[in-house]
Amino acid sequence: MWHCPGEHLVIFRRYVINGATGIDQTRYQICRSATDKAVKGRIAHPLEVRHHPFYIFSYFFDRAVDAKLVDAEHGGAMTVQSYVRAAEKLCADELFQPRQPFLCMDLCILSSFLEVGYMFAPDTALITLKTIAGKEATWSLGATFNLISET
Repeated sequence: MWHCPGEHLVIFRRYVINGATGIDQTRYQICRSATDKAVKGRIAHPLEVRHHPFYIFSYFFDRAVDAKLVDAEHGGAMTVQSYVRAAEKLCADELFQPRQPFLCMDLCILSSFLEVGYMFAPDTALITLKTIAGKEATWSLGATFNLISET
């Protein structure tokens, strides 16, 4: 904590984050339960896109590449269940990656957004790209791309 004369008091908090190691397959259930709880009831359910392929970008794309679900240059197609399976697999102790310590959590929360938040079925088609016409795609584009393409 520090304070400069004439300035506001600034308080720093220290957070300690511990991973759940040694619990093998249950790490997924623990993480997914927490992310489902965080997402449940906080996202509007887009009924108009629930039965159509859904375009995902930005962080969804980055984590799909890290999980080897799509090609880093060309993107690709997958399903909601692809994220779930990747999370289950990468949350296991033997596949833990020290260079990407939050990949398990990231895939769990993205799975929660898709299944619990948006209420997409496990077989809902997802399409992801890094760029469109040479421009990097942002997360907000995923929410509007389907509606624009229908008009």
